[in-house]
Amino acid sequence: MKLEYGSYSLPCFGQTESGDLLFTQASAQGLLFGLIDVSGHGEQAAKVAREIQAWIGDKAAERPLTFLQQLDKRLRGHGSGVGMVCHLDSRRALLSYCGVGNPLLWLVDKHQVHSFPSKPGLIGQYLPRLEERHVTLGLDDVIVLASDGLASNAICDDGFPAAKLRTLSAADCALNLVRQQGRFHDDASCLVVRCRHD
Repeated sequence: MKLEYGSYSLPCFGQTESGDLLFTQASAQGLLFGLIDVSGHGEQAAKVAREIQAWIGDKAAERPLTFLQQLDKRLRGHGSGVGMVCHLDSRRALLSYCGVGNPLLWLVDKHQVHSFPSKPGLIGQYLPRLEERHVTLGLDDVIVLASDGLASNAICDDGFPAAKLRTLSAADCALNLVRQQGRFHDDASCLVVRCRHD
């Protein structure tokens, strides 16, 4: 299975920097990817996001649950946020995910749009009992990960039709989702991963 991915982010109206962090780490086992939405907006939130990006380094082999537990310890007394971390094993076509707070995770397959909620909590302040979940993927499935700067019903016939996710490039999907469904009063970010034939 070959993976195609792309992302797009816009800061909150009136700000020049975003506290949303999108990341991808490819390895021989697949792809670790995620979104961390740092509390607040603007320069201070962006500073914490950059520090998290530097800390991430080479964590491609880590489980999403372990990643979030380590990030929680890292942020204690320093910052907070919500997030969703995923690992896609391209050999087994298996998506593992774990989230805290209000990030949005959708899986668009040939038949419908599935949404996967996170557990309530705040990384760096109150980390709930985490649970890593797994989903088997099919060819041409599309995974969409977004901050709450996008509407929770962004992928629908009245919003961004699911059919477009299966025809546009991953980068174009992310860009169009943010531009069409983003909320101007919040940072808006989106990462799209598509599973393709080798």
